[in-house]
Amino acid sequence: MDIYSIEIFCDRWISKADAYRSDNLEDLFDRFFTLFVAYNRLYSASAELYRATFDPRQILKFHGDRQEATSVMARLIRQSRFSDAVWENPAIADSCKAISELLLNRQFFLHSVRGTKEPDYARDARLADGLQRHSVLAVLECLYQIRCNIFHGEKEFVPRQAQLLAPAIVLLESIVRLGREVLREVSNIPAK
Repeated sequence: MDIYSIEIFCDRWISKADAYRSDNLEDLFDRFFTLFVAYNRLYSASAELYRATFDPRQILKFHGDRQEATSVMARLIRQSRFSDAVWENPAIADSCKAISELLLNRQFFLHSVRGTKEPDYARDARLADGLQRHSVLAVLECLYQIRCNIFHGEKEFVPRQAQLLAPAIVLLESIVRLGREVLREVSNIPAK
């Protein structure tokens, strides 16, 4: 796998995301999506390299886009590394708290009951609990669910979405940075 070309790809998408710096709704949607493109490439490549270290009979438990973006990357990023990032950048903790409060106050819902469009407040409450504890898995699940909701048209394009997208972008920026570290580690390239 050509890690250098993946890093160049991510640099280009991160640079594109940097162009969307205002707090207007269009820029928030565009910034989130553009950063997620970089994250998508990072988690796909990292998961592929990670799977290569396992017996082929164990690989099935690490397959699927959602699994790669959440469970596999949580394992690779490690809670301790994410906790260090939270310690170094209080905006990450603030963003976890902001999204958690939005979910607990039912100002937003991220999950719906399967087969309906009814909010699944129980799942959102579990996610909010993980966010309050700064769980890397909860952060990754939150970001992936926001991405799914936007991509599949479940997020309204209304000004109040900025309340969710602004803190989500802070979290995604942190995860992209950590994802770059992970890719270098799983490919056995020394850190920059």
